[in-house]
Amino acid sequence: MAPSVTPVTIKGRYFWKGDTRFLINGVVYQPHGPGVDDFGACQDPLSDDKLHYLEKSIPLFKELQINTLVVFNFSEGNNHDASMNLLAEAGIYVLQCIDRFQNSVGSKSGMTIEERKVHMMQCYFRTVDAMARYSNTLGLVFSYEFIKDINRTSHASVIRSIVRDVKRYMRLTAAKRSQRTLPIGMVATDTMTILKRQFDYFASGPDKEAVDFFAFNNFGWVGRSSMEASGYKNLTELFSSSPIPVFFSMYGNNMSGVRVFEETIAIYTNPDMLRVFSGGAVSEFFQGVTSKAGLVKATGGPEMVEMDINRFKDFKYLRDSIRRSSGPLSAAIAKYSKASTPSARRPDPPKPDRHWHAVIPIPKSPVNWKEVENQIADGEWVDVAKEMMDLAVDDLASSIWDKLNVDDIGP
Repeated sequence: MAPSVTPVTIKGRYFWKGDTRFLINGVVYQPHGPGVDDFGACQDPLSDDKLHYLEKSIPLFKELQINTLVVFNFSEGNNHDASMNLLAEAGIYVLQCIDRFQNSVGSKSGMTIEERKVHMMQCYFRTVDAMARYSNTLGLVFSYEFIKDINRTSHASVIRSIVRDVKRYMRLTAAKRSQRTLPIGMVATDTMTILKRQFDYFASGPDKEAVDFFAFNNFGWVGRSSMEASGYKNLTELFSSSPIPVFFSMYGNNMSGVRVFEETIAIYTNPDMLRVFSGGAVSEFFQGVTSKAGLVKATGGPEMVEMDINRFKDFKYLRDSIRRSSGPLSAAIAKYSKASTPSARRPDPPKPDRHWHAVIPIPKSPVNWKEVENQIADGEWVDVAKEMMDLAVDDLASSIWDKLNVDDIGP
């Protein structure tokens, strides 16, 4: 198990490491191997059999002062102790997506709709159990850019119901076996017509079913830009009254060629950005096969065990921008304290209109919670397959997993 590091917690609109405000200086971590597609390259980059990637990467993380990895994929059946231990020793936290790829089994798997529902719920609970063991787990991310457009907004009520069930499961494990309760959030698309509506919908209501933090990918800053031209100023106004942490889950537009990362300086030194946002994660550490947004490229033989890592110019520009930000950032953080953190009420959910189709109340839970509670108390693994029920959602015909179209999850 990873050595004990101070867990990052949430109070009000900020993350905290002890009594010090914590800003995410992160990077998307998804190793890519030769001859494979970008998102199938490494189904579980923190599994111990991928430790050689981390051993080569951590010295470079330190150059960039990285404190957080955003990780898409996870296999709850693998061991992650060595990787999480290595990251903890380096002071690096993990933001783990829990609904990506192998957890999102589609119709081509040969499984029935009911079996897919069962499989996915079990994956969520197992991932919670696995990641709660590590004090350097920053949090869990659900629904990574699933609601891409207006047509998909009707599915938000189902996603919210799953967040509710995962949070209920964490409360049970905390009560029955003192397991750590992890923050859970979501990553939204930055489509402006629905961005704020997504935030209001998922951040509204009681804590037991609302997200604890909210993130979105943003590539509005291109090359040498400004707060106004990039849209950053508008974003600070849009989220100025957020009651929970908000940050960029992915940034770093490469449309202008080599990225100079002026936006990094804005994120970590601009007073309005510091007041409203909690940092961000750069896209991405490793260069992919089709994605050309990497900071470095790994080369080597089969399985990449003997590999070299070559820096791109983007790496140097990011390193320089972070170094330029360090002094002002440290001074700014020193001004914040938990005692003076402003509190804000949760927003009201958006009313259904032509841009937003989701409603509240949300669907009932499909889980037999009494059975789950008994199994947790007995120390047995929860087998939700015994008690899964069909979810009938008025605005979604057929089953939720058909309508959610899990084959199409992903960027």
